[in-house]
Amino acid sequence: MPAPRPLLKAWRAANRAWLVARGQPPVTAHFDHPFSGGFFDAALKLRGLVSSSRPVRSVAIIAPGMAENTHLVRREDVEEVMAGRYRHHTGFESVSPAMRLIGDGDRAEGHLAVVTDDGHRHEQPFELMTWRVQKLAKFHRFRPLLACPACQGKLVDAAAALRCPACAVDYPVTPNSVGFLTQAMERKYDIEATDNVSAWEYDPKIMEIVGQYPGGLFLDCGAGLRRKFLSNVINLEIVDYSSTDVLGVGEHLPFSADSFEGVVSVGVLEHVKDPFRCAREITRVLKPGGALFCAVPFIQPLHAYPHHYYNMTAQGLANLFPDLDIREQFVPPTLHPLKAVQWVVYEYARGLAQPQQRQFVNMRIQELIDLPLMPAPAADQPFVTALHPDKLNELASGTCLVAVKR
Repeated sequence: MPAPRPLLKAWRAANRAWLVARGQPPVTAHFDHPFSGGFFDAALKLRGLVSSSRPVRSVAIIAPGMAENTHLVRREDVEEVMAGRYRHHTGFESVSPAMRLIGDGDRAEGHLAVVTDDGHRHEQPFELMTWRVQKLAKFHRFRPLLACPACQGKLVDAAAALRCPACAVDYPVTPNSVGFLTQAMERKYDIEATDNVSAWEYDPKIMEIVGQYPGGLFLDCGAGLRRKFLSNVINLEIVDYSSTDVLGVGEHLPFSADSFEGVVSVGVLEHVKDPFRCAREITRVLKPGGALFCAVPFIQPLHAYPHHYYNMTAQGLANLFPDLDIREQFVPPTLHPLKAVQWVVYEYARGLAQPQQRQFVNMRIQELIDLPLMPAPAADQPFVTALHPDKLNELASGTCLVAVKR
């Protein structure tokens, strides 16, 4: 189904103007997963992305002992994610493997040199460390905090695993992560494989909290795919991304009580099957005086990774943490009401076929406001009756359920 072009054009223009006003650079470039510190092995090429206000002519990797132009490749994921911020997007891939840049050491520094079609040269510094070095150092740091997710008992080292003597269960340890997702836990909490990727940048408030405890450890509960490596932040996920440190569920966190100076949970509690239990677990693993940063959706369409159970109000979010002293509740710019309006309108338009889509996107806001909504929207309007059933479910004002007791 074609995207609503007038809506897309206005949305992208508004985003570009907002970013320019905030000092957005004309070019942004970085390696995939993450920007600073990469998870690489000897077989992998260096891959990354560039978004720019001008078409990109070339991308070069410059480092001691290495200077080479990369292959420019199309990246539809970059075009989709960055479309509202920049006009031109490309991916790049190195000619040589990543390990050639790092050589015999465990890290390398250099810069990406991006040249646009008007001759502008933009340099962006980077630091790469071997995947194993970063992962191993972090694992040794958080290993003493790990506990059995079932009984909270101590774990002992076993062959390529951590063993709970009390439960007689081995939890596998791979070079990438420690796995606490047993088959029983996957069944209980409906953990399924998904192609959806959750990836977002840290809110400035999160970095402010992390900065208050420079020597402390933090848990990112439901971290998604992280582009930036932070040695003091433990990434817990149900998906074994390259940035994942611990595989587990929020309802049974595999850590001892009072483990962390802070916990981050952003866009997670709507996806867990039991948010009340997850909130209790977050409270349990926080040290006394530890800080929680938690963000949840209120007015947002359905978005599953792989499930989406609950949206909540500010009161509902506070109600999850009765044992915490709540110092502040606020709406960050990324969750402004206009984002909800924009998101719903954009996805609604995508759920219509032409010509209903054209009729809908060409409406004035006042015309939309003036539509009779009670007891239901105007049933004589094609853009009301012709909405695709999937979008009706994704954007519904509410849902109903009829059930029979077994």
